[in-house]
Amino acid sequence: MINATLLKEELEKLVERLLSVRRLVKPGVDTVGNANGYGRVLSKNYQTIRNLREENEKVLKDLLYPDI
Repeated sequence: MINATLLKEELEKLVERLLSVRRLVKPGVDTVGNANGYGRVLSKNYQTIRNLREENEKVLKDLLYPDI
């Protein structure tokens, strides 16, 4: 059985990572300048987005859906 405090903490971290992904996928206009700049920013952010996604998948698999 999962400790309720641990689960709450992990879910809060999961939500924080989701919000980070959202910010990284949609960079502000002031940071990109033009289409090329937008592509560069997304390319730069891609690895971070991937790492955050992998962390969230691990939480979902290990804590919420271990039997799937």
